[in-house]
Amino acid sequence: MAEDKQKKDYCDAEDQKKVVEKMSDCDNASDNDKDRDECYTKVTKEDDGCMS
Repeated sequence: MAEDKQKKDYCDAEDQKKVVEKMSDCDNASDNDKDRDECYTKVTKEDDGCMS
């Protein structure tokens, strides 16, 4: 994947899918709600808050 793509002000379906997949990983990897919430926060930060 190209890391040089421009930052967008919107999410396309591909971005959305990646975020959902990462959040799914958070669900599986977390022992409790606190871990999951921290993981979600990390995901949304990395994706520039790209959420619908």
